[in-house]
Amino acid sequence: MTNEAKRILEDIISDFAPDKFIHFFRAKSRQFKELKENLPYYHDDDFAEGQKLGEIKFDGGDALVVCAFAAQKPLTERSGKKAQYDKAKKILKEQQIYTAGIFIFSDKEGNFRFSLVYPEFTADKKIWSNFRRFTYFVSNEFTNKTFLKRIGDGDFATLEKVKEAFAIGPVTDLFYKEFFEEYGKLVQAVKAVNKIDEDKARDFVLLFAIRTIFLGFIQKRRWLDSNEKFIQHFFAAYQATREKDKFYEDWLSILFFEALNHKFTPRKHLPAQFNDSLTQV
Repeated sequence: MTNEAKRILEDIISDFAPDKFIHFFRAKSRQFKELKENLPYYHDDDFAEGQKLGEIKFDGGDALVVCAFAAQKPLTERSGKKAQYDKAKKILKEQQIYTAGIFIFSDKEGNFRFSLVYPEFTADKKIWSNFRRFTYFVSNEFTNKTFLKRIGDGDFATLEKVKEAFAIGPVTDLFYKEFFEEYGKLVQAVKAVNKIDEDKARDFVLLFAIRTIFLGFIQKRRWLDSNEKFIQHFFAAYQATREKDKFYEDWLSILFFEALNHKFTPRKHLPAQFNDSLTQV
């Protein structure tokens, strides 16, 4: 059933349609029940086409509702989280038979946010889950590896298991595991190509990784260019016109040590559009 659930998610990512999530939840839980219902009374300037897709009633009394909405503005990793969270919280407050909800907000491009929202009760108050956590932004422009792994393979047998599928701790552990595997491979490659000892190779690779992660951050902020895939697109263009093994020397080192340290001087071998972008850094 896990492989089937992941296959359905991959299909949703490539060709988004809210109703496909009904098939996904059926694959994830025998307790899922389709209950399609339009939710026009929750529409506003930001959200439309609201519908309840179904529910899961877990053994022990917990119940989870699944709802989908069309966002009226383009979605990004950063945009709309709070408004979507408030909409989800309002639904759960008004439909009190549900302990939690999974809410799917999508835009016209097929990007979507897949979020778990729920309250927890202490002795004297109700505390809601943090809107910045328990959420995945999914786009067919991304690999969506963590989403497919955690949600596709996750156990939906209980509400606590669902929370685990959204939890940030295991995602962080997975990131570090995969990072150190790639780190080790790169150290050995740098050591062999440059004929240096392992300590020097490790120092270089660690600094390279830190700088590259920083580039990824400022790229997401669109500080390099308006394109969130600026570096990937430039590398593809670079491969088509220049030597692949000179990418670090001819471009990344210039970006690391010149463009980000002081005023950048345009280079003749760089396409004009990229010189223009780097001049703005």
